[in-house]
Amino acid sequence: MADTASVEEQVERLKALLTGQSSRARTNRALAGGGMGNLLLGVALHGADRVREGQTPTDLERLLVDAMGTVLEQADVKEWGRAYRETVRDAAPGSLIVPQVIAERPVTSGFALTDLPQVVPELTRAAQAAPNVSLLTLEDLAAGRAEEDPAFVAAMREEGFAVTGVARYTAPGTATVAAAADTAADGASAAETAGSSADTAPTPVPAAEEVAQATWRARLEMREFYVERAVGDQGGGRDEIYFTAATSTGEGGQTFISQEFGAVEEGDRRTFSVGRREFLDADTSIGLVTSISVWEADQSNAAWYDQLQLALQHAVHVMNTAMDSRNPMNAIIPMPDSVAFAWEIAKVFIAFMDSLRNHDDLSCNRTIVLDRDQLALAYYRPTMEWNFNGDGHHKLKVVYTGERPVYPAGSVQMISRDRGTGPGGPGSWGAPVPLGWQSITAPAIAVYHGKPHAVFSRPGDKAVMWSRYEGGAWTVPRRINGDHSELPVALAVHDDKLYYMVTGLNRSVYHCRLEGERWTPTQKIPDWVSGYGPAMTVHDGHLYSAHTGGDYRVYLSKHEGNGWGMADFLSCIELPNARFVMGQCAPALASASERLWIATRRSDDSIWVFGSPPPGLPFSLWIAYGAPYWRSKQGSALYFDGDMWLAHTGTEGHPYTAPLRIPPSDDWYPAERMAFDGTPDTVLGPPSLVTVDNHVHALYYT
Repeated sequence: MADTASVEEQVERLKALLTGQSSRARTNRALAGGGMGNLLLGVALHGADRVREGQTPTDLERLLVDAMGTVLEQADVKEWGRAYRETVRDAAPGSLIVPQVIAERPVTSGFALTDLPQVVPELTRAAQAAPNVSLLTLEDLAAGRAEEDPAFVAAMREEGFAVTGVARYTAPGTATVAAAADTAADGASAAETAGSSADTAPTPVPAAEEVAQATWRARLEMREFYVERAVGDQGGGRDEIYFTAATSTGEGGQTFISQEFGAVEEGDRRTFSVGRREFLDADTSIGLVTSISVWEADQSNAAWYDQLQLALQHAVHVMNTAMDSRNPMNAIIPMPDSVAFAWEIAKVFIAFMDSLRNHDDLSCNRTIVLDRDQLALAYYRPTMEWNFNGDGHHKLKVVYTGERPVYPAGSVQMISRDRGTGPGGPGSWGAPVPLGWQSITAPAIAVYHGKPHAVFSRPGDKAVMWSRYEGGAWTVPRRINGDHSELPVALAVHDDKLYYMVTGLNRSVYHCRLEGERWTPTQKIPDWVSGYGPAMTVHDGHLYSAHTGGDYRVYLSKHEGNGWGMADFLSCIELPNARFVMGQCAPALASASERLWIATRRSDDSIWVFGSPPPGLPFSLWIAYGAPYWRSKQGSALYFDGDMWLAHTGTEGHPYTAPLRIPPSDDWYPAERMAFDGTPDTVLGPPSLVTVDNHVHALYYT
């Protein structure tokens, strides 16, 4: 091809590039060495040299050498390998852009997928620090806060490429399958823990293949782009450009070339033709990696490169699967392995383009890692805008038109909205955010030291897990002691400690507390037995707990000193045909207007709210208030953040929330579906709510 350099020219460019002396300054900036930077470029070239020497390439080398084979003849692949070997042998100390771990490796020793765990921690740290790598948070995407950081957009121009993914912690223990990292208790357990009774031994955790993810149809379209700055390579402020994409879904992939857009000027807004804008229509079970480039059309058509990009994106999937969340850095920084691999793979592509092509007609390249959760949000908020700031600056509008990703039963999600200034002033709910966990119980949430903390019971062994939101993502769920439960737990913050209460598999009630990063030993509360989960709140400077006993009466207790006092059942007035506060669910408990409030569900699915008596009346004599329009099969949750909120799941399975008038009256506020754009999830239990920085967050499981 006219724009492709001869093999001799390619070899000389490659040698210069490997020592940081490319004729293109942008390439030198993009490939500046240090640490484990450009490792995969080194592995590709090391593998090419091993092929030249008659060695059998490793699995990782084969992936990358095969990618080279999409743009090079076999003999030329070997020539690149020879040039690499000569360069790393003769280069001055400190001049190579590839790391020593590969440069000093003899040709008889390959670099395999099994070698990745030793180097990936440093790769993820480097990707986390790179200015042209951006991590979005699912919470921002759900709320529609997707504008890209100007510093990231500027770095994209300096480097000529960029990588984007979703922030999350992905170490073992996140999902259903148990791993060695969480088989031990997070703290110490009492002799009799919440799941130790011999007749209720925990069931084995399902094997990985038993929880394989279902596939769904993913579709993406390029709709339009806006010209922030034209390439202007002819000096007239006009350019001819086109877009290409190569997208891997793990199981396969697709390539795409748009029509050419001629005489593009600054301020233009151009639309892709209807028959030539869809760049992905394929099944996936894990998500996708797409590489999109903006090219100048003045020199040549770059259609030949698409198979190279597709092969490189496939390598990202293979490496990510091979790591299988074994990178210890995933529990420390929210940089997914897939994004770190995509960053390294993008540099392989930049290096190949520099060596292969006579014309520097690549304006900008971006790799986007779209996992299942981001595509789930794209189903609700389908329009995305991505900057391509290279020789020109183009803002590309992409629309997701595919199916909603499939999640297993029990998947935990978070939905959020602005708090507003009162019961009538809250904002609209954002899209539900999948947290990557599965639960068999309604999750609990509380704010401790300014950060939301969540607790739930995972499927399989029913182990109780906890996680903390660190602003960019939720931390890897860890076990609480040796506890197991199949009922909702309770959380409350008191005296600078996070208190936790759980009903064990033997129906006894247990408690402990989080002090800093460590849970105290789980202890049994004598004589407390419940077929439902407990509730906790702080009232008048004391910690209170409520639970439903085996007789369906609701019992209340106050924490005294170092332990819980006697649990007393509650009498009530103004409730027909009943003398006691009774329920057939875990009670909800909150404090507001100098009174305690309990919500529970009766046998006819009606929700009732009970208030403690005003001062001067016996504390055990509670007042009943009906909620005549609300029905639930699971119960409800109470939450006070200046206003009292009641959340419940309707009989049709949709989540609702409503502010309560204090004191209650017959004039109830209407219950509102917790849904983005009028499309509610079907949930399995009552949502749990907290407010942080004037935003209300609710957890539920579906």
